Amino acid sequence: DFISELLSHQGVTVIKSIFLCVEHTGLYINNLVRNWMLKGGQLAVIPASKISSALAGDQGWVEKTDQIDARRIAEYGIRFSDKLQCYTLKNKTLDLIQGLQRQRKRMLDAINQLEVPIAESKIFDNANIVEQLEKNQKESIEALRKALDMIEKMMVKVINEDGRSCDLSPPISIM
Repeated sequence: DFISELLSHQGVTVIKSIFLCVEHTGLYINNLVRNWMLKGGQLAVIPASKISSALAGDQGWVEKTDQIDARRIAEYGIRFSDKLQCYTLKNKTLDLIQGLQRQRKRMLDAINQLEVPIAESKIFDNANIVEQLEKNQKESIEALRKALDMIEKMMVKVINEDGRSCDLSPPISIM
């Protein structure tokens, strides 16, 4: 609806007459990109660092608002139009693997947040404190490790079931 309203407001009847330039904002841009392309539009997805270094150099910018950023993205698109690459959607398998990888990293970070203080406590605290800390967090750490194991198995399964996978004998493993 947003895209249709935007095009209507601008008096655009053919979406292919517009080449959209957007800043890469990770997964937050997925809905806009997917729907723009489903309507037949073309676009370039540009990392903010690339825009910044091309227009501001090493010093960067002091002032930053959404309106100013929009103008900078437009300026980049105009000045470097000969260097823009038309974005293509990733395949669903790659999207799933990337989502699972992000989730895997969060699990590892959570496990680390719980285990590191216990390891440090073993160095500085007495045995009673260490024992209590381990007891308090044991179930949480085990649950996180179980979830991590499930995520890793899912990643391997998805990769091995992908019809475009290279001939890997034996199937890959990330564990």
